Amino acid sequence: MDRFPEPFAAPKRREPAADLPECRNCGKPSETLTWLPGWDFNGCPECAAQCRIMEAAEDANGEPRCPVQYGALVRANSAAELLDVLKAHRGAECVHCASTRDTVLSERLVLALPAAVCCDRAVA
Repeated sequence: MDRFPEPFAAPKRREPAADLPECRNCGKPSETLTWLPGWDFNGCPECAAQCRIMEAAEDANGEPRCPVQYGALVRANSAAELLDVLKAHRGAECVHCASTRDTVLSERLVLALPAAVCCDRAVA
């Protein structure tokens, strides 16, 4: 006899299906792939998020809105790192973005950081 009656039985583990489609970017199998127009591939949720973040950093012509920020985004290895770069850049005084000291000070208060960090270096 089982220790628990059927309604309280532990859920059975589902083995990953060997025939899941693979992401065309990272090669990992995924249950959900998203077609990414402009990138011309089906991507897993993380790769799709990375592509959308990169698209948001470009203007309508595909040019970087800020070359400093864009360079840091290109070096990031995950969607989480991309978001960290965006947050850090918003809190930095960047001549390309025309950010002002008031913007940086308000971001420091919101992020509770004593110093802003922009694209791999601290900004005083």
